[in-house]
Amino acid sequence: MRGRLVNAALVAVSLLAALWLAEQVMAWRHAADPLTEARKRDRELRLRSHRLAKQHPFGFTDLVRTEARAPGAYRIAVLGDSFIWGSGIPHEDVWSHRLEERLRERYANVEVLSWGRNGWSTLDQLAFLDEHGRAFEFDWLIVGLVENDPDIGRFARINADARLRWIDENLALPRRWFPRVTRLAGGAWLDRVHGTQNDEYQRWLDDLYTPENLAIYAEVLRDLAALARELEVGLTVAMTPSNRFEGRTANAFAKLEPLVRNAGIDVLNLLPAARERFDGYPDTLLRASPVNGHPGPVMTQFFADEVAAYLVEKPGLVAGLQPRP
Repeated sequence: MRGRLVNAALVAVSLLAALWLAEQVMAWRHAADPLTEARKRDRELRLRSHRLAKQHPFGFTDLVRTEARAPGAYRIAVLGDSFIWGSGIPHEDVWSHRLEERLRERYANVEVLSWGRNGWSTLDQLAFLDEHGRAFEFDWLIVGLVENDPDIGRFARINADARLRWIDENLALPRRWFPRVTRLAGGAWLDRVHGTQNDEYQRWLDDLYTPENLAIYAEVLRDLAALARELEVGLTVAMTPSNRFEGRTANAFAKLEPLVRNAGIDVLNLLPAARERFDGYPDTLLRASPVNGHPGPVMTQFFADEVAAYLVEKPGLVAGLQPRP
């Protein structure tokens, strides 16, 4: 019995030593990883945006705006998801904020409200507009549309944050002492059970584009158009790609644009212009960073410029804008 206890103790000590050594090796590799600084910068930007959003009653990375517009002001509200919240970039580089800057160069009385939350779909945006947005006085509504917006809650998805929460909740003890090893092992187990994050996301995205789901999404778009008419505001959907202009994004936009038009909504599809403008550009110049695939400053400035140029051709909008002397 004593010998068995000694052997068991030796096995336990050896296992702990191996885990400790693996943790040190992973820490060394992490420090030597050229992407470590990019991840640090991405985390700093995310925390900065979260601090700003914490001060906003709706969690937006925007100024806190009054419900009533200032006398003579012309208000444009932009609804969106992480593209409007500003994942991976400083909040001042978000395209809706840059849109306000671009319009203010020409017009003295324009104000742009940025209403965006990470993970919001068109249905979430419609719910916010109906429950809270209608209390604000504004003249034109722009809805930023991305390829995963047909999410109406029919299909569950385990995203990266959910995976980390699962590891924290179910592997709390080893996570405390061996965080890197535990995250690697937990992630490998989740990959085995659910598939890799990329595979799992692609399956979820495919589900969003089934005929049954798109038929329900078309109803959401019609409800959006009806609410805009009720509020007596102009409505434009701006279709904004990330940094992919072919393949999945092109196929998604080709299916979404007719649905938006059939709902009676004005559409600005920025994919063709982006494809032409950034032909030959390396992906690294279009992304927020090497570790964040959201649109970077080059793309957000492009969105702002294109949307501004499109809007100033709208008769109903231009009539309310006061050109600068």
